[in-house]
Amino acid sequence: MNNNEKTKKVCVLMSTYNGSKYIDEQIDSLFKNKDVSLTLFVRDDGSTDSTVDHILRYREKYPEKVYLTRGSNVGFMKSFMGLLDHAPKDFDYYAFCDQDDVWMPDKLIKAIEKIESVSGCATYCSSETYVDEHLNKIDGIYSNLDELPTGWFKAQWSLSVSLVGLGCTFVWNKAMQDEINKVRISGLKFGHDQFISILAPLVGKLYRDGESHILYRQHSNNTGEKRYKNKYSISRILKRIFSREHDNDNLKIRKFIYAHYDNVPEKNRRLLKYSIDYRTNVISMFKMLKVNYAKGLNKKEEQKFFIQTLLHKL
Repeated sequence: MNNNEKTKKVCVLMSTYNGSKYIDEQIDSLFKNKDVSLTLFVRDDGSTDSTVDHILRYREKYPEKVYLTRGSNVGFMKSFMGLLDHAPKDFDYYAFCDQDDVWMPDKLIKAIEKIESVSGCATYCSSETYVDEHLNKIDGIYSNLDELPTGWFKAQWSLSVSLVGLGCTFVWNKAMQDEINKVRISGLKFGHDQFISILAPLVGKLYRDGESHILYRQHSNNTGEKRYKNKYSISRILKRIFSREHDNDNLKIRKFIYAHYDNVPEKNRRLLKYSIDYRTNVISMFKMLKVNYAKGLNKKEEQKFFIQTLLHKL
């Protein structure tokens, strides 16, 4: 690891829960990341296996690079949001990390290079390589994320989709972390990846990298969302729309951002307001449809946006 003064300091936020089987492989891969100075902050979410013992061994090995907080079991959403809320202020970059993947040595530096090409609040996420528990590549696994465009992500796009990238691929700069920390978010039951997917392009810039720099392990104990092997059809889209609660997670996050984050530029704030009011305000609905928030994503997302808006399910 390069330890000169110009090396970028990265704060990695990991929530663990009964992850002893794969956590050594994950942490080893973190410290193989090149051209960065990495510090790992772990919150254990009430593990009942030997996960904490594994982390403590790494704490002994890297006493100034690994920190552990033990908490009660609140679920991965509240656990990650708490980590995000209490992350130390003196880092150049921040990243989420799962307990069971493997990072490529260039994962962080590739993100940093892209983030450094712009000023202000900047966030990055990437594609992922699906692998089985033995890290063999899996063909045929599909996620709707795979069809989203790469490059700089438009603010209105983030208001029409639930997720822009997997949490374990997100990296962001200090300016973005400072923006996040203007509001207390501990205790909120929001998906950490959903929250940053929506907030990041509203207050700054978000880049989606089409290349993968992470082995995303699929196994029976994954805590997060499972991936589908079959592509979404219109019938699947409708089933997902009608199975959602009327006040879905995406809308809850949009309402929270509108109520608490004042630094959203006026143009984006108007788009955000339309996406909140459209259920009770026909003018807001027409303005949403006129702008067509999903235009440029892909045909499937445009169709889904149109259906969800008309049915008050966005």
